[in-house]
Amino acid sequence: EGYGSDGFRINAFNNGTGPAVISSVLVEFKDQPVLKYEDLLNAIKPGHTLGYDKIRVNELNNTVVKAGEQRELLFLPWTEESREMLESMNGKIRIKIQYCSVLDECWTFEYPSGQRVKEKFSATLEFQN
Repeated sequence: EGYGSDGFRINAFNNGTGPAVISSVLVEFKDQPVLKYEDLLNAIKPGHTLGYDKIRVNELNNTVVKAGEQRELLFLPWTEESREMLESMNGKIRIKIQYCSVLDECWTFEYPSGQRVKEKFSATLEFQN
């Protein structure tokens, strides 16, 4: 997660020594799973005007992130509306990602806690960009 001069972003970074195969992604808002970013933004602020001409999203589920690679998952440029939305979502979003090595050892990473656990995980509703 990061607040920059141009906007807000959530990045995934593989700081391991090998590729990370992303096999399950759960995104929740107020403890309810959401299917895609549009659903998330609508849950945060119904009737918002942020369209794909303003936000950037990238697919993560069923992808491979190389060692040392950083991938931007979500970017919202600063506007009055995006600032209001970010303020209202603070502490209400949870992301849980399962990633596995090529040897099929699996871990989960949870946002915002930053907790990493060696375990297998399957989302109740797979997040699809």
